[in-house]
Amino acid sequence: MIKGMALKGGNRFSLILGIGLGIVAAVLIAVYLTGAKTDGGGGTVSGPSTPVVVSSVDIPQGTKIDASMVTVKDFPESNVLLGNFATIEEVVGQVTTIRVVAGEQIIADKVTVTGTGAEFTGSPPLALIVTEGMRGTSVEVNTIVGAGGNLRPGDYVDVILSIAYESEKDISGGKNQASTIILQNMQVAAIDTSITGGTADSPDDQKEADAKATTVTLLGTPTQSEVLALADMCRLNFEGRIALAVRSYGDKGTVGSRGQWPNDGPTPDCFTLMGIEGLR
Repeated sequence: MIKGMALKGGNRFSLILGIGLGIVAAVLIAVYLTGAKTDGGGGTVSGPSTPVVVSSVDIPQGTKIDASMVTVKDFPESNVLLGNFATIEEVVGQVTTIRVVAGEQIIADKVTVTGTGAEFTGSPPLALIVTEGMRGTSVEVNTIVGAGGNLRPGDYVDVILSIAYESEKDISGGKNQASTIILQNMQVAAIDTSITGGTADSPDDQKEADAKATTVTLLGTPTQSEVLALADMCRLNFEGRIALAVRSYGDKGTVGSRGQWPNDGPTPDCFTLMGIEGLR
């Protein structure tokens, strides 16, 4: 009887001792974690960090950057790209030379060099929009056919050439007409003096300016620029006009039955441009 009571007392002491040690361990762990969080600068980034300017929204190519488009975030030094900017003031007023996606670090290679694009108070120079290997070629278009004044820099279009010509098959002795797509998926870089990333006071002001425009600059390869210049001459010589058909956003498909002009191919003339042998 006495022996059993002694054992029960020992078990009770061991239980109390275990509970006490558990409480002490919990307190020590809490103190350790609190100290680690304080020493680690928030516990999210280990080691030294660097402030870097990043885009807060998608910024199209040829856009003049303002303060609402960018923000500053801390990056580990090992993740910082060369040519980065540390303050928003360094990038405001510069022009993007390529598209920048939201969250991407802004670096010198993606914007105009300080002192080149930052001093322009209006639209940036067209040369900043033309990518390497491409050309910007201007051509007159009919303002009514050209999307009724709703065409915008940055749109992609197909170029349609229409002409009048004499046909031996026309017994009336009059002139026939022909129309064909001569270039496809061409980007609109400028409409008169309005270029991609321009700074019109309002969308209505921009629309009014575009509606009055008769000259459109398109981006293309050197060969496509030759074709476009030739189309302008064919338009003049054959009482024709050039129309622009706006493509759906993201539509990169081409019409296979229309003329495709390889960069290493011969320069076309008005006859091959239209695909009408009767013009000869």
